[in-house]
Formats: sequence, structure tokens, C-alpha cells
Amino acid sequence: MAEAAVSFIVDKLGNFLVQELTLLHGVSDQVEQLQRELQRMQCFLHDADTKRKTDERVRHWVKEIRDVAHQAEDVIDTFIINAHRHRRRPGVSRFLKRWLLASTDVVGRRRVSKEITAIMAKIFEISASRITYGIKNLEDENCRGVKRLVPVRRPIVPHVEDSDVVAFDGHMSALVEQLLHHSEKRSVMSIVGIGGLGKTTLARKVYNSVEVKREFGIRVWITVSQDYGLVELLNEILEQVRKDKEKEKLEEVKVIEKLYDSLKEKRYLIVMDDVWSEDVWEQMQVAFPDEKNGSRVLITTRYLNVAKYADPTATPYELRFLTDVESLELLLKKAFANQDVQANCTEDLRSIGRQMVKLCANLPLALVVVGGLLSIREKKYSTWLRVLETINWQVEGKKCMAILALSYEDLPHNLKSCFLYLIVFPEDSEIQARKLIRLWIAEGFIPRQGRGTIEETSEDYLEELAQRCMVQVVSRKFSCRSIKSCRVHDILWEFAVSEAKEDRFLVVYNNPNQDTTSLLGPGRRATFHNLDGLKDLTIPNLRSLFAFNMGQPNFRDFGAQLKLVRVIYLSGVRNIKSLPEEIKVMFHLRYLGLSGSTELEVIPISKI
Repeated sequence: MAEAAVSFIVDKLGNFLVQELTLLHGVSDQVEQLQRELQRMQCFLHDADTKRKTDERVRHWVKEIRDVAHQAEDVIDTFIINAHRHRRRPGVSRFLKRWLLASTDVVGRRRVSKEITAIMAKIFEISASRITYGIKNLEDENCRGVKRLVPVRRPIVPHVEDSDVVAFDGHMSALVEQLLHHSEKRSVMSIVGIGGLGKTTLARKVYNSVEVKREFGIRVWITVSQDYGLVELLNEILEQVRKDKEKEKLEEVKVIEKLYDSLKEKRYLIVMDDVWSEDVWEQMQVAFPDEKNGSRVLITTRYLNVAKYADPTATPYELRFLTDVESLELLLKKAFANQDVQANCTEDLRSIGRQMVKLCANLPLALVVVGGLLSIREKKYSTWLRVLETINWQVEGKKCMAILALSYEDLPHNLKSCFLYLIVFPEDSEIQARKLIRLWIAEGFIPRQGRGTIEETSEDYLEELAQRCMVQVVSRKFSCRSIKSCRVHDILWEFAVSEAKEDRFLVVYNNPNQDTTSLLGPGRRATFHNLDGLKDLTIPNLRSLFAFNMGQPNFRDFGAQLKLVRVIYLSGVRNIKSLPEEIKVMFHLRYLGLSGSTELEVIPISKI
């Protein structure tokens, strides 16, 4: 991930040299030298990023490179802010303004020259230690200025979706039969299995089946997850039941009453996906009337106790692991997406596939991810063999995470940033592609490629992540079949949270007991999920701030610390009637999102 951070800074310095040449009089040579030295470091980062998982010294070396790249970015961005601020200073004569500009520019250039000199000294020191750690140049193409990027505007061909997982037809028939004919009283049915076994995929197939659509007048799907908000979930169910276009947020007692009345005398199916706690059903069951008309609630959970608590009289449907034959079929279906497996898969490739199946322990998520990785590789024995040998498959108890790490490390550096960025949204969120793409662009993750627009390149990036099975496609646009919305599997989400924190790319705060007094080190982004408020934050290096379903954020207390911020995104933030005054002069701000923050009375006018 340090590779992505350094690449981003190198591109930024290059653009800075072109666009702000007049500001750099006297220091442009230093900035250009800084860019060249960081570019040289890129040549070794791919090898270092690979080794850092097993060598603590290399891990420290990568951290130093990332930190010095971030330091360089902070120096340049601060210099740009100060230079433009002095040029726009109001209330002085033209002569005096010229004199002030000349004097402040000299002071500013001296300061940035001194800071760049210190950064260069640190880079030379880090570079000298590379040989000691045995870090090699594996990326000669980077040194020639060619980057590992997503192919330019390849045709969008939707890959085989997760709904096509094999061996689910028998499960689906049995579940549909139980839903339709189990009993007349309202009952709760559960699909139980470990993470990655396909519970959500199976539930979605049942939910969308022709028989279920025909028999249930009302169907509702909600994703609960670990950090659920009871009132938010109930309001979401009510919106789906009433098909409201205007979202009305009601208090707990009121929403329960309205939901009960809306479901009364109706035959309904409520799917509650990814339930972690017995409390969920305990708190929500009062909103679901029992009219003895065959209404159902379907729960997916990892825990048998959750299923038995919801309905002690019902037998939980426990998912089994796939057989070797079923696993190989799933792996090959993903590897040969949109192709005829029988016609294109040789016996040599099947042999490698069987070895992969055993090492994936017949876990559907692991098979899907490996299949996605193979789908973008040559269909050659030697190529598949390299994939088989790349990973330490025998890490006991961590096979799935090791497989996810393999696919993550294989991503081009710019796609790594795009993937990790998905966790700014709460776990199990349905992410709108249009919104995600705009955020990627605002962050500067998307380079211009070929003749296509930057939005088209972003669509290719998202399609590439889907092809690699790093995201799950929820819906596609009817007109062009491009992705409309997506979701991240909860195991992939947990993996990304860990990776992003280690790389200081992004920190997720979703626990009320989590320390929010400071963001450690040069943290660049922070996202806050379902917390009561934000207080006493120290965030001098923050570039992006996200808050979801939060009350009393007290933004005024730390607005002055956001001078370098590029993105502010607030969704469902309560008790906020104004933004900090400092937002008027946030020179680098590229995206301001205010979704569902209904109490906001005014947005300040920019002074830039």
C-alpha cells in the first residue's frame, strides 16, 4: 500500500510542477528532485510490500517511505494554501499587496526549501538502508514511468454474479418449501453457517424466487450486521413496506406502531441478513404481527444460538461445505467467467484447480476470490501454478484471510486505494456506484487514461474489482449494464479494515469505547459509524472525514484542524445546524456530502 501512497504523491508533485510553476520560483528544482527520488523508491516498493508481512524490518522500512511521502504532500499542500491566501488578501493597495506578496513568497519559499531539504535527507537515509534489508527492484517498468494500471477502456462484460453459486438449487427448493408450507402462524426460519459459506447468497436466491414473489405481497430485505441501530432498521423496514419516496425518521415507539399497522392483515416476508445477536429479534419482534396467514421472517446468522432463540420450535437450516466436485465447479465458473468451461478448461488446469479446492477448504468465499484472480490471468498451466505457489496456504486457521491477502496484493497499486476506500461506508452497506466514483475522483485516485473520461475510467476500476470478486454487485443499470450499486462481503470488509489501519490509509471508528482523542501518526482518513458524537479530536493530517448515523458531532471544536481536507461526507448526522466557519477557506476541499443531515440550516459561501 506504500506503493500507492508514493505513486499518488509522485503524480501530485508532477502536476504541481506544471500548474503552479510561478509559485515555485526558486524551489522548483528541489521539488523536481524530490519527485525523482520518490519515483526511484517506487521501483523497490512492490518487493518491500510483499516482504513486509513476514519481516518486521522491511515493515518498518515501508512505513518510513509511506510517512515521508505523506510528509512531502503536507509540505506542498500547506505551501499552496499559504501562497494563494496571500494573493487573495483583501483591503490593501495594489502597491502594498505586491510588496506583501513578494516578501511572503520569499519567506514561504525559504520555509518549503528547508522542509524539502530535510525530507530529501530522510529519503537518502531510507534508501541507504534498503540493501541491508535485501529489498530488490522488481518493478523495472515503474522506473521507466510505466505504471501497473487497469487496462484502458476494455469492454464491460458483467462477470458471473454470486447468485450463480453452484449446489444451491437443492437448498433453495427446501427453503422455499418451508417458507410456503411450514405453518399458518408467523414463524422465524434461519440459515446458519460460518462466514463465507454463502448464507446471504442463498437467502437472496430464495427472496428473489418466482414462488416467493408470487406468494408474499410484502417482501423486505434488511442487513443487520454487528453494529446495528434498532430505530434505523425499523425505519428502513417501514420505508420498504410503504414504498415511501420521502424518508421519514420516526422515534422507536412511533415506528413500531406504524410498522405493525402497515403489516397487519398482510402476508409478508422479512429477511434479516447477518444477525449477530439474540437481542435483535428480542427488540424487533413486537413490530411483526401474527395474523395466522403464513407470514415469515428469514434470518441469516453465523450463530446457532441466535437462530434457536428467534424460534425454538423451528429447525435451523445449517449450510454444509461444498463437496470437492461442487467446489471445483464453482472455482472454474469464476475463472472462466462468460466462457464455456468444458470447451476451454484443459485437464492440466483442472488438476491445478483440484489442488486449489483442497487448500481453500471448500469455502465458497475463498473459491470465488481465487476464481476471480484466475479470471484475469492467462489460462495456462504455468500461470495457474504460480498462483498456487504464491501464497502460504498452510497458515492454520487463517486460510481465508491468506487467500484474500493474495488477491489484494495482486491488485494494481491504484486499485488497492480504491478497494480500501470502500470501508468508509458502514459494514454491509449498499454502496451507490455513482457516489463512490465521485469520491474516488475527489480523492485523486483515478488517473486519466486514453481518450475516455475520468468517470469511464472509474467505472472500469469498479468493474475490475467486481471481476476479481473483491466486491459483490447488487444491481446494474438496465441501459448499459454498468454497476449501479455494490456491497463488500463482511469478511472482506474486516480484512480491509485491518489492512487500511496498518497502512494508515484509513481508520474506522465504530465502537463507543474506541479511543477517538487522536488519530495516530500521519493518518489520512477517518470514518465514524453509529456513534453518539465526536469530541476532543486531534486530526492535523486528516484529508477525509466521514460520519454516518451520528449525533452531536461538535464540528466547531475542531474545524480549524481540517485545513488540508479534501473530502467531508456526513450521512444521517443529527443535531448539526451549521458547519465550521473554516470550511469557507478549505482550499483543497473537493467533495462535500450532506446526505440525510436534515437539521442543517445553511452552507457557508466559499471565500476561495
